[in-house]
Amino acid sequence: MMKYNEELVKAGVMLQGEGLQASSKGARVKFSKGKPTVIDGPFTEAKELIAGFTMIQVKSKAEANRNLLPCLREPHRRLDRAFLA
Repeated sequence: MMKYNEELVKAGVMLQGEGLQASSKGARVKFSKGKPTVIDGPFTEAKELIAGFTMIQVKSKAEANRNLLPCLREPHRRLDRAFLA
């Protein structure tokens, strides 16, 4: 991922990117009938965790695709959501 981030910096489109804390340091708040329940980590379901983020600034959706697609080609990477504003 470091090489990918360096490429985004060189292209001048990276605003911010960071890894997040381990799930053992987190908590999940679940609401049931308006009452909150706090569940402390760690969490075993990795598919429900956000491990980090990358924020880029581009002029078009096409430019975003050009910059995001190389990340998706890495076998261990997955992009769940991309937001364009």
